[in-house]
Amino acid sequence: MNTNTIQQQLPTNTILHGDCIEKMREMPANSVDFILTDPPYLVNYRDRDGRTIQNDAKADWLKPAMAEAYRVLKQDRVAIMFYGWTKIDAFFDAWKDAGFQPVGHIVFITTPKPASSPIYRTSRTAGIRTTWSMTPKPPPSRNWAPC
Repeated sequence: MNTNTIQQQLPTNTILHGDCIEKMREMPANSVDFILTDPPYLVNYRDRDGRTIQNDAKADWLKPAMAEAYRVLKQDRVAIMFYGWTKIDAFFDAWKDAGFQPVGHIVFITTPKPASSPIYRTSRTAGIRTTWSMTPKPPPSRNWAPC
């Protein structure tokens, strides 16, 4: 699909490949029903083989990405966003600056994995693995309060 036509007709059930900020800027405001994202956690992750995650060492993309996510999300809809617990302040600041109102989060706890485990390289120690936040975009007339 030619994604240059996004403004004329928003694709349905389509994965758009590219910079998320640029792709969202091509989308009309209030055009997305739901957002689920697992962005880089800003922890400068490096596995044992030296592989890294793009944009995981710097946060300059975070506020522009959340501003665009808020702009494209329809009123009274929800976004679920994974984030790195150690960088909670940066993520919450970006969400609140964009207009989102975080209302809750879930924490997944991992258990130690033996060296023979297929997922040993990514979660061999116990602790917080992943957290996510439900951040609704309330309608202008409703006052939301965190639960």
